[in-house]
Amino acid sequence: MSITTVRKYALDILDNINDGVFVTNKKRKIIYWNKAAEEITGKSKKEVLNKSCYEVMNFPLNDQGKCLCENNCPLLSTIKEGKVIKRYKTIFTRVEEKITLGVSTSPIINPLGQVLGGVAVFREI
Repeated sequence: MSITTVRKYALDILDNINDGVFVTNKKRKIIYWNKAAEEITGKSKKEVLNKSCYEVMNFPLNDQGKCLCENNCPLLSTIKEGKVIKRYKTIFTRVEEKITLGVSTSPIINPLGQVLGGVAVFREI
């Protein structure tokens, strides 16, 4: 199989699983968003690509109107520490429905051991 075929097959797999999946670069800008992520959040791939994950995921705000996840983000911790993190997070969907997600984040590490970004897998609880 060619690299292109393997890449397409991997993307098809991600688009056909029931868990939401998104991938970010090191700055937490979304570079991949699967179909289940669209269904769970109500946000299309087109509208989320190249935006920060904490902007897109619509986490609740603190008393000062700042996103609770901006600095207390499991994906940020994963990227900084290079380890898997599992948490529960509450978000608001596009239609302002409040839902709780089980979220697991993992670093994306190249063969040289450098963290390139992260991947988040989530499902509604």
